[in-house]
Amino acid sequence: MSESSSGSDDDFAAELEAQMTVAETPAKTPAPPKPAVVIAAPAGPSRRGGLDALLRDAAQKAEVRAFAADAPPAGAAPPRRAVKRRRVPAPSAAGGGAPPSATGRPDPRGGAGGTTASSCPPHPGFLHDICVRCGLRREKPSSAGGGSRSSAGHPIPKSTSMRYIHEGLELSNDELEKAKREEKTRVLLSGKLLLVLDLDHTLLNSARFADLTQDDHDVLGRIVAARACADAGGSEEDIAKAAKEAVPHRPDRSMIDREEGREDADGKGDETKSSDDELSEKLKQTKEPPGMDPLTDSTVSMSDTHFPGCSPPLKHTYCLRHLALFTKLRPFAHAFLRAASELCQLYIYTMGDKRYAAEMACLLDPGGTLFGGRIISNQESTNARVKDLDIVLGADSAVLIVDDTDRVWPNNLRNLIKVDRYHFFKQSALGFRQPGASVAEKNWRDEGDNGTRAQLRDVLLVIASAHRLFFAGTDASGKADEALRSFKRDEDGEETASATRPETARTETSESVDPGKDKDDGIVLGNAKLPDSALETLRSRDVRELLLGGGDDDAESEANAPSKSSKSILPLSNVSVAFSRVTARGDLNPERHPLWLAASSAGADVSADICETSDGKSQKKTTHVVARVEAAEGKIVARTEKIEWARRNGARAVDAEWLARCAEEWRAVDEAPYSLFSDASNLKEEEATPRDKRGASPGVSA
Repeated sequence: MSESSSGSDDDFAAELEAQMTVAETPAKTPAPPKPAVVIAAPAGPSRRGGLDALLRDAAQKAEVRAFAADAPPAGAAPPRRAVKRRRVPAPSAAGGGAPPSATGRPDPRGGAGGTTASSCPPHPGFLHDICVRCGLRREKPSSAGGGSRSSAGHPIPKSTSMRYIHEGLELSNDELEKAKREEKTRVLLSGKLLLVLDLDHTLLNSARFADLTQDDHDVLGRIVAARACADAGGSEEDIAKAAKEAVPHRPDRSMIDREEGREDADGKGDETKSSDDELSEKLKQTKEPPGMDPLTDSTVSMSDTHFPGCSPPLKHTYCLRHLALFTKLRPFAHAFLRAASELCQLYIYTMGDKRYAAEMACLLDPGGTLFGGRIISNQESTNARVKDLDIVLGADSAVLIVDDTDRVWPNNLRNLIKVDRYHFFKQSALGFRQPGASVAEKNWRDEGDNGTRAQLRDVLLVIASAHRLFFAGTDASGKADEALRSFKRDEDGEETASATRPETARTETSESVDPGKDKDDGIVLGNAKLPDSALETLRSRDVRELLLGGGDDDAESEANAPSKSSKSILPLSNVSVAFSRVTARGDLNPERHPLWLAASSAGADVSADICETSDGKSQKKTTHVVARVEAAEGKIVARTEKIEWARRNGARAVDAEWLARCAEEWRAVDEAPYSLFSDASNLKEEEATPRDKRGASPGVSA
């Protein structure tokens, strides 16, 4: 190629590269001028015109492409590869191809995007204002549409916050209902119901440091130390020593002031006493043998050292210094939760804050296997003043609630099992205007051993009855008996077993089910599932109806017979019960009491008043008076008008333990061991002795 031709090619290549660079990455400042090159060819009207003339010839275009494709000389830096981006127009309505996604991201399922325009909106839910389906940010409501439509004109569905599942999660109401149906199906096929539990005064009692006196601090410090020593396997002497040394002896400040001629600033120095002196006086008032002052006695023995709550040490008493709280679990709380978890999927729902709820859940479920994160606090609730099942996954027809008050469940009273409040601290009882009702004021004798019934045991009986009726006719019906046996084992001596043991799968039943049984044929207790064929039967049942008597015989039909058990097959179908001093006077909802529900779910007609005649349909004549009996000086005192009516009219008068035994064994047990009459005409007033190992003493009140 000639010199002029070679120079022309070099100039053309340099100019082409400069134009490509300008087209692809426009410079903010003009490029410096190129050095002049002598070209033999005649110049055109302009440089750009000359370039166009060169490119008209196809052969020259091919030569330019070949030149541009040549590799750079050895040792030279590779040229920078510029990429030119261009906008691709969306296909028209008449054109083919998949529509683009709302986000422009690839669709893993095929097509142009992850979600088509027809999927969102409406958005199923948001996580921190980002749609969980399409990834778009939540649209702001338009002021013109009254807040019901977005600025783009799309309707905005109502949503519900589900923060207890994931922080920042909101689901549309339609999506929430869908999730509830799916969760109900999953839980029912596992052979369980749903159980929502309150914390304060239901499963435990807490008191702040600021609400306790120094005396209370000293006593509770001894109790916690004694319990820790007992849990570590200490002997009686070690436990007594730990309790004695937990709080150092402090001299009486008033005596020191008097010796030094001083008084307190308020002039009450002579009236104050040390906590140890007050404790000594309290112990002397309990008629302890002389010479057994625990503050000065050098003999360290459980037989002659009686610190309140330390002999034997009260179980499950905790000092949470990081929260400035003392907490006491209700008796049999761990055993109750383990047994209830075999029958129900557990939730916690409390009006306390999130941190408090999490700490209490750790005490109740150290292994984290029972609740599984299903903890709803005041921050997660949809209403700061009341509780509601609107955010509990599962249908209301399969949910049971255990709480100490009905006032916070205005929309779900039919699901409620209302328990008596648990007061361990005297400040707690005073806050509810119930002086003398606390464990601390009953010589530190806990519930079930101080004249009150073990409430969690009665609640478990109601749950077991509801489970029997709900899963009647399926292979899950035997789980209730197994759960009660499990609770009895804990109650009889295994309550101190490790609370951290995982929820075990039980593979045995009273009928000795073969562990190798096909799951499709029925449920094996544990993690097996019910067959899908049982789902239609279970969907038609409502636990709220079953709690109040198992349905009405007249209303039963062949179609809905599985949903309502006939009263004729219930153990107390021929019994009409009237309660005496069992429910609180003035209670607006006495039918939510555990003993009331235990009787009604077993088929009995229950009333707070005596029914002297039978109307033949809605109420039968009273056959049994179930009374709250009291023990005074070792004798049963239970003279009430209703008991006197039973004596005159030949009805039975029994204490509440008879009712609990009927619900536990699911049959009408003999009334004689529980009768308040020694014969058909006289009220029983004899020495109160325990009836049997399982039952409470005759002086237990309902």
